[in-house]
This record gives sequence, C-alpha cells and structure tokens, in this order.
Amino acid sequence: MLDLNDGFLKSATGIALGILFVISCSGGDDTIDISGRGSGSSFGRMLPDDAAPASYQVFRSVQAEPKMLDLSLDAYSAGDLIHVFETLVTVQPNMELRPGAAESWEPNENGTQWVFRIRKGNRWSDGRPVTAHDFEYSFKRMLDPKEAGNYAFVYYDIVGAREFNSGSGGDRDAVGVRAIDDYTLVIDLVKPTPYLPNLLAFVTAIPVPRWQVEKFGQRWTQGLNSVASGPYQVGEWLPGQHITFTPNPNYSGPNTGYLEKILWVFSGDPTALLTTYENDEIDVHALSAIELDRIEADDRLSSELVRSHSNTTWYLFFKTGSVPFRNSSVRRAIGHAIDRNVLSNTVLKGAALPAFTMMPPGMRDHLNKEFSEYQRYDPDLARRLLAEAGYPGGRGLPKLEMWLRQADGMQLQAAQAIQAMLKENLGIDITLKNQEYNVYFDNMYRYDIPFSLTSFNQDFADPVNMISQVWRSRQVGSGRHDWVNAEFNRLVDQADSEMDANNRRGLYREAQRILAEDTGGVFLYYQVNLNLVKPWVKDFTAGETPGYPGFDRISRIWDVYIGQEALDR
Repeated sequence: MLDLNDGFLKSATGIALGILFVISCSGGDDTIDISGRGSGSSFGRMLPDDAAPASYQVFRSVQAEPKMLDLSLDAYSAGDLIHVFETLVTVQPNMELRPGAAESWEPNENGTQWVFRIRKGNRWSDGRPVTAHDFEYSFKRMLDPKEAGNYAFVYYDIVGAREFNSGSGGDRDAVGVRAIDDYTLVIDLVKPTPYLPNLLAFVTAIPVPRWQVEKFGQRWTQGLNSVASGPYQVGEWLPGQHITFTPNPNYSGPNTGYLEKILWVFSGDPTALLTTYENDEIDVHALSAIELDRIEADDRLSSELVRSHSNTTWYLFFKTGSVPFRNSSVRRAIGHAIDRNVLSNTVLKGAALPAFTMMPPGMRDHLNKEFSEYQRYDPDLARRLLAEAGYPGGRGLPKLEMWLRQADGMQLQAAQAIQAMLKENLGIDITLKNQEYNVYFDNMYRYDIPFSLTSFNQDFADPVNMISQVWRSRQVGSGRHDWVNAEFNRLVDQADSEMDANNRRGLYREAQRILAEDTGGVFLYYQVNLNLVKPWVKDFTAGETPGYPGFDRISRIWDVYIGQEALDR
C-alpha cells in the first residue's frame, strides 16, 4: 500500500523528486495536513460514493515543462491550464457551451454585438474580484503587437482588432471590447459572428491580472507572482522537476473539482515514460502507437488502455495552382488510391480512424460516412481518373515530393505507406521530404509546398475553425492552402455570418460536400488518443475538447477523481 504522505516520484532520468503529497486549501504554502478523511472536496463538492478520501485526491501526470503560463500570449508553451484561468465560456465534452466567468451572453438582432454578463462573487486567488475590466484589458493586451500574442489573429472579427494587431493604423482604444461596468462586457464585431461564444472558450481568451502584469511584465505567472481566476491555482513550481496546482480558495464558479492536487511531472518526452507509469509513479501515460505491441502483449497494461477520438484530422494537400495538381482529376485519383482502413488499422495500429471529410468525430457536423463516396478507396477508378488527366500509369508526371512537418516515427510510417500505395495503384513515384517545423510553416503560408501530409487540430467547437479558417481561399501569407473554389467560398462566407443555426448547418454541409468532391484535400484519418489510465482514475475523459489542447487529453479535469482502488496501491 502506498501512503501518500510517504510517496516519492522519479523523473525520467531516475532522479528522486521526493514529493510530499500534502494539500493546500488556503491558497498559501501548499502544505496543510491531509490526514482527514472527509467526504467532500475543498470546493465543498461531495465526493462520489466510490471515491477515495479527500487526502487521496491527487492526480499525477507527465507534461513538458511550460515556458510560461500566460496562455493569452502563447497557446503552445504553457500547456493546458483550463483549471487555472477561466474563460468567459467553457465547453463540455459533448461540445455544449457552459458558463465560465460569464453567467450569460446574448447577441443583438443581427449578431454584430454580443453582451456578456460576468458572474458576481468570483475572485482571483489574491482576493480581488474578477470583472469585465479584466477581460477588456486582457483582450487588448493580447492584440497589442508589442506583446505578440501568437493567436491574436483568430480575434480579427472584433472591430479594430486586425488594424491594431497588424500595426496598420488602429489603436487600443478603437478595439471593440468594452467594459460597461464591472460585470458587463460588450464586444462589437465587423460582421455577424454566431460562433463568438465558442471562440471565447478558446484557451487564449483567458483574463490576466492587470496589476500583476504591470508590476512583473511577462514574469507575472512565475512563482509567487502567479494569480489564478479558475478553480485551481499554482502551488509549487520546481524548475526541471514538477509543478503542482491546488484549489483556489476564492473560486465560486460552476467548474469546481474533486481533486485536491494536480501534479505535473516534467519530461521533454511524455511518451517515453512507460516505466514510470508501470511503477505507479504517474496515473496517466499518453502513448505513441509505437508502444502498442508491448501494451497489448501485457494483460495488465492492455486492460488499462483507453482509446478515444481526438479532434485532429490528417490529410494531404496540394499546390493546386501548379501542374499536375491544378487538374482535379489528379487530386481525385490520389484520393481514391489510398486504403484508409489499412493505413488506420495496420500501419497506425488502430491509433486512427479512417477519414473522408475534414470535420472530426464528436462534432455535430461530422459527415464522414455520408460523404465517404467522394474519396472512397477504388484503385480502378483512380487509374481511370489519372489516365483521363493525361498520365496513364503515372507516365508523364513531373517528379513529386511529399513534404512532412518534422514527422515522428509513426508519421514517417504513414507517409511511407501512402508512398507505396500511390506507387502500386497509380505508378506514381514520390520522394518524401521531412522538413523542420519552422521551415515547413514558412513555406506553407507562402503556398510553396507542392504536396504534403499534414494535420489540423480543432481549436474551438465550431465549423468555422475546421472548414472556413483552413480551406477558404485567401491571399498568400493569410491562409494555409491555395485551393480555390468559388462556390465553396460563397457558402462558407454566408455560413460564417448566418445567425440561424439550422441554415448555418446546411451551408456548411454543402461546403463540406464540395470540399470532398473537388478534393481540395485528401482526408485520410482522424487521430486516436491512446492513454494508459490507472484503475483508480475515475471519469477520465480522453477525448479532447476544442480549445483545451493537451493535459493528457483530459477535457474536464474538474470531473476527474481518485477511486477507492488507490487505497490498495
């Protein structure tokens, strides 16, 4: 039996961390007695009947060490901190919206203005009230070109946001985000924006504490400078070792949790810690498909394997403005020449689901089965289409390169399988070119990649993100791909501003059909998350919620609790 008061962890390098599992519910030094066995959490939330005592409500996982905790400026380096900073709106795993810092929201008649009512009584972990002024300051700071927020562009629907962020003549005061009073936030938009609440659930839409930022600058999240608005606050941060999160004693919102402590053990490669998991030093281990053979051969580990969908779609895209991909028959031939079942179930060992459309599983507008006909595996049809395009048996095609984005071992295997299928079914010779991350993206935004296997992970739960923002044609430097279809553009432009939900769904539905039929991209597979989860971890939701990337793919950490099985570990 492991007594949490004597628990020790080891890092990936084998150095003992000696972490004392003690719980703080005072927002102070992260150390008070945990010997009590009460039936409720520090939030006053009653633990489920099968839960271990409160002293055992500690969840341990592995993360890369954050460079900073300011999600508003950097959505990538901080990891997932939905439990520390609360956005105006939150998203359920079923993609339904739920109040966060805002208790309600409503648009005006034409959708060009939204009013958010901030919940009264909620406080930062230092005791100050969370107000509409915090959100106004945070949005304008994120858009400030001097701060260089890496996701500022997704908020360009806000009046004045593009001009201010791009430095093309706008200023902070012209940005359409206004606190009318302490509890009323008004956002003015350049066009009807039905998806604004979903967008404001994205991780970069957090509030930041102005008084801390003005005092410490971008160091406001470091150590004792950190102030939280969500249900958990930063406890102890030991660089190179771990960070803990404990209940925010001032939090009074709807997203309270069961856990008394969340512990991230730092590792540069979270997938390389299977032994740490086997030694019961962590509760969840995010797997690579490369590890599946070993997992499935082990009775205990295989029983703890959890597969669930992510919101990541892998696909091929083309430089459609150039030969040979200007011809849609060539693109269609490639789409019909790839066996997605073999790719997903054999090459990727079941860590993927066959895809025929862009929208991932879990979304209401997921039309994979309905639209599968447009890119079904049919080698005979593929060969006919390639011959009709003037390249029978692949003859006459220019030399083709398929670019990869800093691919890992599994993605290289997927690319090699696609390479072999196109050779066997179409006679096409393709060279693989694995590019460094920044080089790849620089070329992608210049539309200089001839042909590529890539992915897109849904940021927020609305079709505008996966459909319009990825595939609507734009000027060089402003979009991902050069595919142009006038009818598709018309449909998504209309859908993006349509306030009637049913009409909007119909428009996106038709746009997705055109995207699949014209083969703007060849959709291959939806990534499947693979996690080992200890039997004592309950209500672990491994499916990723848009806007909440990372954190071992837990989409609602406040619903996770530790079961009574932990008493015997």
